[in-house]
Amino acid sequence: MATKPQSIWTETAHFNNFRKFLPEFEGMCQDTVDHLLAMGIIQVSTAFEHALANLGNCEVINANHCDLSNDGEAKLTTTQYHRGKVDAHVHNVVGKTGQLLVQIYEQFTDKIYYFSIPYAAYAGLKVLEIPFTNDGLPKRNTKWYQYEVDSFETLATSLDKRKKKKTDSPMDHLFVFG
Repeated sequence: MATKPQSIWTETAHFNNFRKFLPEFEGMCQDTVDHLLAMGIIQVSTAFEHALANLGNCEVINANHCDLSNDGEAKLTTTQYHRGKVDAHVHNVVGKTGQLLVQIYEQFTDKIYYFSIPYAAYAGLKVLEIPFTNDGLPKRNTKWYQYEVDSFETLATSLDKRKKKKTDSPMDHLFVFG
């Protein structure tokens, strides 16, 4: 799915928050990455999954019920003002069975928030609405904030390691390009 031009700045805010956790990111040409990001060519949600997997020592599997081999489901969302209030909607949770790993970009204050939400908390819901004040501050006295975590690192490592990365096998190096 193409990134809409009006969404590039919020996608960039999300990406810049976790870019350093992408596999082999240090070896990439940063000017090229920034250029591709500005063009909307980088699939930021997929990059988010890879950053979580890299730091969380699991794999991206993109199954119907979850994105990660540790049963994590990666979600990016941005706050919006509508119906007289500010909140961040987490969509497409029907059919998911794992922990939601949510990164919220609060666009009015230019801050990032993280939530690790267990399945039991969202089971049966279609959409999660995580509320903020009209000034863009968290409404921490509401249900979802009990699942807030303090950093990307905590978010990525908030699940158990039941399903770790595969160990190297001779087949991993069968096709080497570059």
